[in-house]
Amino acid sequence: MDESVPGFDYDDRLASSGPSLLDYLNFGGKTATGVLGALNQPKVAPGTAGKTNWAIIGGIAAAVLAVLVLVMVAGRGK
Repeated sequence: MDESVPGFDYDDRLASSGPSLLDYLNFGGKTATGVLGALNQPKVAPGTAGKTNWAIIGGIAAAVLAVLVLVMVAGRGK
């Protein structure tokens, strides 16, 4: 570069430049590594069916039935 050109500062031009080709290649490499790493995860074996908690199911059914009864009783009073 010619140092005799007035108003030209080579260091400022390098500092204000955008990403280089090397930056794009580095980003692409990191992205590809992440994607391939995620695809290479071991498969999870399906679990066995757990016990059904009939107490919770019965409690929910009783609550729904109680609300229905209350709605029917309240609707009959009119």
